[in-house]
Amino acid sequence: MLAKHKNLWSDLAFRSEHGGGGKVDPEWRKAFMAFPDRFMIGTDTFTPERWFYVADHANWSRAWLADLPPDVAAKIGHQNARTLADWALKR
Repeated sequence: MLAKHKNLWSDLAFRSEHGGGGKVDPEWRKAFMAFPDRFMIGTDTFTPERWFYVADHANWSRAWLADLPPDVAAKIGHQNARTLADWALKR
């Protein structure tokens, strides 16, 4: 779908199969490397009960992001979200 639709993005909230134990799943690595500008970390903090897990989720995300090349990790970790926000706000 990402190859077919150039404006399709994916947040990784409420997912865990893409990384674990500080490693990125090989199939997800292929997707991240093919579309480094189209993924972003998500936290699903839509209710206050979820806020308790933000720090743990950030640490977990940092661990598997460290398994990617630094430029790809930076895009997925924060740069892509900023790019999308700038586009949405027409900055």
